Amino acid sequence: MPICDPPRRLHAAMAGTGDPYAALTPLRLRLLRGLHDAVPVSTLASSTGLTFDRLLAELDPLRAASLVTDASGYPRPSFLVVTSGETARVDVHAAATGQQLAARIRAHWATIVDGYARLAVSATTALAGIAFLLVGDRVLDVGLLDGLAREHTLMPPAPARPSPGHPDARYYFWMIEGNHAQLGRYGQRVTPLADETWSLLTFGEYTRGDVPNDARDRLEGDVKAYLAADPARTPARLAGHLGLPLIDQEDARAWWGTVRACVDNLVGVYRGGGPALRRLYAGLSAGAYLHDGFGEFVCWYDHLAYAHAIDTLAEQGLLTIPPARFSAAIWQDPPESSRF
Repeated sequence: MPICDPPRRLHAAMAGTGDPYAALTPLRLRLLRGLHDAVPVSTLASSTGLTFDRLLAELDPLRAASLVTDASGYPRPSFLVVTSGETARVDVHAAATGQQLAARIRAHWATIVDGYARLAVSATTALAGIAFLLVGDRVLDVGLLDGLAREHTLMPPAPARPSPGHPDARYYFWMIEGNHAQLGRYGQRVTPLADETWSLLTFGEYTRGDVPNDARDRLEGDVKAYLAADPARTPARLAGHLGLPLIDQEDARAWWGTVRACVDNLVGVYRGGGPALRRLYAGLSAGAYLHDGFGEFVCWYDHLAYAHAIDTLAEQGLLTIPPARFSAAIWQDPPESSRF
């Protein structure tokens, strides 16, 4: 779940495995922003109303979580931090890439329509009503990110970031100064069910502006309460109770086949734009001390670009974004090997 300091327009998010949020607070976001600018620690303490010793104590959990490094002799963030002017500049660039991604999805729309018609869920749910999740999440979010990860040259594996509770953590992490949408407007969240091959899958906005998306949070809370009351309830009964589409393993396996048919062409947008992305990254102030941050930058950039692509497809009527700004389904994933 992204963490924010709305008064100072600081927003942070991750992609991967681990839990950096356990070490973060709005105050620590402000400290990290100051460390990014190499503000002297004594000055940073006074500007945040902390004693020098208290500030040092606030940095200790960040070091333990591998979010701060002292490699240069001064504590600096070990992840991508982007200032407000840089955020705006990157967002404009990503919007143009989003247009290209949307154009390639449109070119594959017949494949998407045909693939969806082969799913059992298509008998009860129209494509327009579920395309936000199936295309927005499965193709443009997860599918494209997986494709970029397999391609390696633009987005090498996420760096190891061990912490006391997650010694094997490996994730991309970024903090931006800007509006919340510039963090990456849309994302997925998975709530495992009693049989962990099944889950509640939600995709959409985590917040409405700077306010949590209560409808999404409430649905996920209701599912947890429903299962706690009767863990033996089947996924089909749960889907019926909630009025959500049910996508079983066969449908999911077939849909991943459709995702594969689209993703390589989408990755091609990034292959062609690789040199421009490297120039864009080189212009960021974080590059002065963050020597391996390009993959992290591409991960954040893609979250911006695919959100612009989704919004473009919605404007063109190919998918519908629900009024609550998220979509959900009861989903049974096949084995990982069936995806790509």
